[in-house]
Amino acid sequence: MKFGRRVAAILAVPLAAGTVALAAAGTANAAPVPTGYTAWIGHDQVEVSSLGVDASAVVNAADTLSLTVGSPSAGTYAQAELSLPGGSVLSPFAPTFTTDNYNAGSPRWVIELSNGKNLLGYPAQEGGQWEENWAGAPHPYTTYGQAVADAGGLGQTVKEAFIVADGDQLPGTTDTLSHVSYGGTAMTVKPVFSPVPRLSKGHAVSTAATREEVLFTLSGAPSWVRFYIVGPGAINGHVGWVNAKLGVDTAYYAGLEANHGYAVYYQPVTGQGSSVPVPGSHVGYVYFVSNK
Repeated sequence: MKFGRRVAAILAVPLAAGTVALAAAGTANAAPVPTGYTAWIGHDQVEVSSLGVDASAVVNAADTLSLTVGSPSAGTYAQAELSLPGGSVLSPFAPTFTTDNYNAGSPRWVIELSNGKNLLGYPAQEGGQWEENWAGAPHPYTTYGQAVADAGGLGQTVKEAFIVADGDQLPGTTDTLSHVSYGGTAMTVKPVFSPVPRLSKGHAVSTAATREEVLFTLSGAPSWVRFYIVGPGAINGHVGWVNAKLGVDTAYYAGLEANHGYAVYYQPVTGQGSSVPVPGSHVGYVYFVSNK
């Protein structure tokens, strides 16, 4: 990428065709910190929700869920529901989970079928047994396989599948669930990160022999960008900040010496006046030669 005798490059993400390759500037950056976690079973997300005073449902880093029941006991719950695609049918594999707390059926798997019958699955504390929850069920407490057969067989369509903790436990009780599985697939957890500011497409435009404009594109998230300049003259070592928006941003430099090379280094930082990098962002530079 050339502008007269000026050449520019800025570190961040792959540049468009015809631009200069990225150049590392040698600064190590902190790893981004997750803002939360999402749970998945295969390609299906596990969505958590709760109701009641102080009730909560949380996805944890270590492939676990925390379900906390609140109050009043008659209406509170905390649950983790599997977002199944339409037309899903019963699996031959029994859904499972373990929990560090259990009382009177809470927490439990609930599988609601389109035919109006429900299957309730209990944790290891109850031997992993299942309950046939419909009027006239032939085997109220039995194995998963028998409950499926009594409900109409593996071809039955699943309306909803979720694990719920409710008011059968004392308000404030937190159940930590692990080894959650459905359809023979174990639940896994993925971290969620905030968008990271990324710089690209840097180039310089001369406005006079001693003045230069440097333009770059910011993507990902708005950020303050710290810069410092290296080159001859009094401007060497100058530090400043650009309050960069998404899209094209411009920094202005005066007091240059004509016909000399300068490098301007850029780094997304945590605020104006800060030298602390935004976690996960990268430092890079734009190089240009001032006009005669």
